[in-house]
Amino acid sequence: MFQEARRYLPLLQRAQLPKFIHYEVPNTARLSLLGTTLNLLNATTGPGLLALPLAFARCGWLLGTVLLLLVFALNHASLLLLLRACLATREHSYIGLCARCPHAVAALVDWASLAFFFGSSVSYLVLIGDAFGLLVTSLSERWDFHGGAQP
Repeated sequence: MFQEARRYLPLLQRAQLPKFIHYEVPNTARLSLLGTTLNLLNATTGPGLLALPLAFARCGWLLGTVLLLLVFALNHASLLLLLRACLATREHSYIGLCARCPHAVAALVDWASLAFFFGSSVSYLVLIGDAFGLLVTSLSERWDFHGGAQP
């Protein structure tokens, strides 16, 4: 598998990237099954997994299952399109794939990625804020703290 990937390195190094994009071809020989597994585990156990019980509680089992299957189907279709685009252009990254697209499409992908990362950051902040709110409430019940400077 690595021999096949090395065959495409000259193509990746010759790819014409815009001057503002600095891209180095990663050394795929260092990739491991453990690293890939941990990355996938981290991606699947994020805030989305933590929000599923609340979503099912509000939607009900039937509608929640239907919506979850719909999102799965859309996600599967989009990943298949991404895979076909990568195979057709022989690129292995978003940056390399965007370099072969028109500028407007590359800008759309950049903005969509930015919106996704911003939404993920906001959801993490909400989860952390809720957790610390519960922690401060439980600690304030144990200690007699009224805040502010005491005269």
